[in-house]
Amino acid sequence: MLLKKLFFSSDKNDKYCKMEQKLRLLELEIQKLQLLEKQWEKLQEENTQPPVVIEKVHIDKIVFDKFELNNNFGQLGIKELKGRLNIGATYGNDFLRPEAEEEAEQKQEGVRKERKKPEKPQEGGPKINIQPRRENVT
Repeated sequence: MLLKKLFFSSDKNDKYCKMEQKLRLLELEIQKLQLLEKQWEKLQEENTQPPVVIEKVHIDKIVFDKFELNNNFGQLGIKELKGRLNIGATYGNDFLRPEAEEEAEQKQEGVRKERKKPEKPQEGGPKINIQPRRENVT
């Protein structure tokens, strides 16, 4: 009996009982947390929606609050400027002519100017320009 009292004293029993109770409470808490985690995962799976695919987008109105355009032309050098500036309606002139055609046309205009004789206007009377008739060749 003495040995029983040594190993199974009331103080020790109380400590062991309290520890066992705490251990059981902790195990119950762990089980509750596991159940909550499973429920959370189920809710997440139910709430996940398939991805949204947008096929067409129609934009009615675009509003710019601020637009900045910075050009630094201080270091820009222009050696030759070619081309044409069209302002307004230019029907039928959508293309740029090659340089060779432009040069040929300028030469023809120069020859035409040389052929024309300057007419002397009559003093005090009306100015008269007489040009020959052009025949239409079809």
